Amino acid sequence: ILGLDYEARNTHVIHAGTVRRDGKVLTNGGRVLSVVSSDTNLDSALKGAYAVLGEKVKFEGMHFRKDIGARALKAPIKLGVLGSTRGTSMQYIIDAIANGWLRASIEVVVSNKKSAVILERAQNHGINAQFISAKDQNRPEFDAKVTECLKKHDVDLVLAIGYMRILSDEFVREWWGRTLNVHPSLLPEFAGGMDLQVHQAVVDAKKEFSGCTVHFITEELDGGPIAVQKRCKVLSEDTAETLKARVQPLEGPAFVEAIYKYGNGDYKELCK
Repeated sequence: ILGLDYEARNTHVIHAGTVRRDGKVLTNGGRVLSVVSSDTNLDSALKGAYAVLGEKVKFEGMHFRKDIGARALKAPIKLGVLGSTRGTSMQYIIDAIANGWLRASIEVVVSNKKSAVILERAQNHGINAQFISAKDQNRPEFDAKVTECLKKHDVDLVLAIGYMRILSDEFVREWWGRTLNVHPSLLPEFAGGMDLQVHQAVVDAKKEFSGCTVHFITEELDGGPIAVQKRCKVLSEDTAETLKARVQPLEGPAFVEAIYKYGNGDYKELCK
């Protein structure tokens, strides 16, 4: 093993599968070495450790993991939620964050309905909940206040969850590529409708499958780039209510998948 005499500030080589023979340190199988580095921040510590491996310390057949600490370098995605109803899908996101499945944080929940259950749900989980009245305001004026609130909380990505308002063109442009909505059908089919109206249309059309679509919001209603779709079978005896009962539980997982992919940069080309 070469390079063991290399000395670096706050960096230490720990031996595991090594043996000293004839004045040399040889590999002895298994996990041979580990490198520990400390610094004032994680990025510098990682660079210090990896500067030793491969560049200084070497031996024939050496390979090592290159992902240690990489996940922790990514800051959690700061989410802002817009909602007018119960926020059922938001609960799945809250649970995914709490369980460590999703590296994100819900910074603020905004509603145009003072009595919306989604605000109560947010408060129950210690999330900032804001009611913004739309009374005596046109759409751009109201959306400007929403934008002000989202920016105040340093939001990276906006989620529209049961939000019963059409967003203004000004808002869409401000948050282009950073606003996701969920629609209760497999878009582009049955775009433009809402809630039970959509499910009834699917049942009437005798479709084999339905589901939900998480898509980016654009000026075209329900016409933005598709991020995630989840499907379920439509049964012959389905009503709008029974179909909704199977589609709605898909929305939370679809949002979580979309948020995860957004954080990985999977949608950069999609939202140009």
